[in-house]
Amino acid sequence: MNISLDLPGVTYFVKRYEPGIVWLSTHETFTSSILLTPESCTLWPVQVFEDLTPDALKQLLNLESDVILLGTGLQQKFLPPTLLQLLTHHQKTIEVMNSKAACRTYNLLASEGRQAVLGLVV
Repeated sequence: MNISLDLPGVTYFVKRYEPGIVWLSTHETFTSSILLTPESCTLWPVQVFEDLTPDALKQLLNLESDVILLGTGLQQKFLPPTLLQLLTHHQKTIEVMNSKAACRTYNLLASEGRQAVLGLVV
C-alpha cells in the first residue's frame, strides 16, 4: 500500500506499508515492529502478535496519547484476557486492527492534530 501524504507539523507518519516492511516520512524503513507517535519512532520488541507481553503493552500505554492503535500484522487479532485486564487497570482502550488499517487510521488521526500512538507489528 503506497500512501502519498504530506502532514504539516507531523514528523512521523507512514508513507508506505507492506507486510514485513514499513516506510516512514523520515525516509526510514523498518522490518521490525515499532512504536510511532507524530513526534517519535522507536523499535518495539514484538516480532509477532503472540510476542505481545504485559511489558510490551505497557510501553505502548505509557506514551502520551489521545488514541492508541495496535496493528496486529496481516490479520486483525484480539487481545487475550490477561492483556485486556491490564488495559482496564490503566483505564485505557486500544483500537486493534490489521497493520494496514492501523497505518491508515494513524495517518488520518495525526493529520487531524490528534496525539495518536501506533504500536505496529510489521
